[in-house]
Amino acid sequence: ISMFKTLIVFRIRIYSQTQALAVFFSTMSSECLKKVELHNGQNAIVAVNVHYGYNQEDSVVLNHASIDRGLFRTMHFHTFTSETDCDDSNSKSSSKLDLDFGKPNTANPRVDKLDDDGFPYVASYLYSG
Repeated sequence: ISMFKTLIVFRIRIYSQTQALAVFFSTMSSECLKKVELHNGQNAIVAVNVHYGYNQEDSVVLNHASIDRGLFRTMHFHTFTSETDCDDSNSKSSSKLDLDFGKPNTANPRVDKLDDDGFPYVASYLYSG
């Protein structure tokens, strides 16, 4: 899920880990490609264990406290550019062109799950439409 954090301005979509760490071990090819200097992952200490004699194929056991502290937490950025044509003959004031962000003032029950900033409440169920 990680990526190099170079030329972020010129990318459209960015998937990045919030706390990228330096690697413990590296291969010769990663050193030749200078990947050691660009921290782009998490160091996870793992233990291979057999539980009650059963095989744990294709499974991952994670510590809940590590996840709560932010292990493998990622950020997603999406940038876009928009252009508007300004017509000087139109006598609209600049206050009408301002965008209002936040919870809309309406009696629609679909917006009851939004807080004052316009974001949904934590653990609220959201539906499309």
